Amino acid sequence: MCRVFLIDDDPDTRQLIAKILRNEGHALYEYDDPDVAERNIDELRPTVVVLDLMTPRGESDVYVSNFVNAGCVVIVYSAHLDDARHVELLHRGATWVFKKPLPVGAISEYVRKADRIAGSMRVIKRMGKPAKALREELKRSTDDLAKLNWRFSLEPAASAVS
Repeated sequence: MCRVFLIDDDPDTRQLIAKILRNEGHALYEYDDPDVAERNIDELRPTVVVLDLMTPRGESDVYVSNFVNAGCVVIVYSAHLDDARHVELLHRGATWVFKKPLPVGAISEYVRKADRIAGSMRVIKRMGKPAKALREELKRSTDDLAKLNWRFSLEPAASAVS
């Protein structure tokens, strides 16, 4: 299992996701503030960051890039998300972006996938491929899946309204 930073200022959501990830056996570090998580990244070296985009200080876009640059696979979720915002977060390096309500039942599967992606990144990095080229290659391979997930996350909401 992997080391996961879970960053959400809502304690109820954070506790629910934390329970699921702990039951899967992940080493979990919970934060309500992305600044604190970012200060601990070098010491704790998480594999995956699960990040709520909205914080009491506003949107935490910059953290997506920072966590990706630190070598983490980033999963983002937010209630305030449209297509343009979704694409922007993918370009910043997020591997998956979800609109709330978060697919809580599937979050452990996405963390497992993220752990496998991170493992592949480490192997390829050891082979001498530049990290930036590796991220771009993995990004291209996950963009289609992320877009598919984005469309899927909108379908239940649309059908519930009609």
